[in-house]
Amino acid sequence: MKYHKLEIAREFCTELLESLSEDIYGVYLFGSVAKGLAHDGSDIDILVIYSDKVNYDRMADVVDDVCYRLACRYGEVPEVV
Repeated sequence: MKYHKLEIAREFCTELLESLSEDIYGVYLFGSVAKGLAHDGSDIDILVIYSDKVNYDRMADVVDDVCYRLACRYGEVPEVV
């Protein structure tokens, strides 16, 4: 289960950076998954640090698209802040 959540986080980061690498300063996993304390009901908490020059609508669209693909693949998505 923990591996499953880490794989979702890894895929989110990879797909996000493929589309927006020049606008993303950092992507950080935090919370119970990052600490190795996750259980089946745990969220996958991800913090995205991005440029103030990024087109917010485009970034939101990319995040939504990536989360949709992850939901189709795994049945759950990260909580992105």
